Amino acid sequence: MIGMIKIPSQIPGLPMPVLKDVFKRVGDKVKVGDVLFAYESDGAIFEETSALIGTVIASFFKSGDSVSEGTPVLAVQASI
Repeated sequence: MIGMIKIPSQIPGLPMPVLKDVFKRVGDKVKVGDVLFAYESDGAIFEETSALIGTVIASFFKSGDSVSEGTPVLAVQASI
C-alpha cells in the first residue's frame, strides 16, 4: 500500500501553507510518529508526523514551496 502524506485541511480563509522543511527524503525509512515535514500557516509552524511504517518513495515539494491543503507532499510505501 502506498500512503500519501498530505498538508492537512486548514481553517477557511488562512493563507496557503508554506513548507518550512522536509525532513525525510526518497529512500528514507519512516516509522509511526516520525516528523516528516514542517509547514507554516498564518504565522504558526506545524509538524506532520507519520502514521505509517515504510519507505519514502516520492517527494513532491521542497522547502519554501507553497502547498494547498489536501495536496500530497510525500508518498510512503507501507511495510506490512
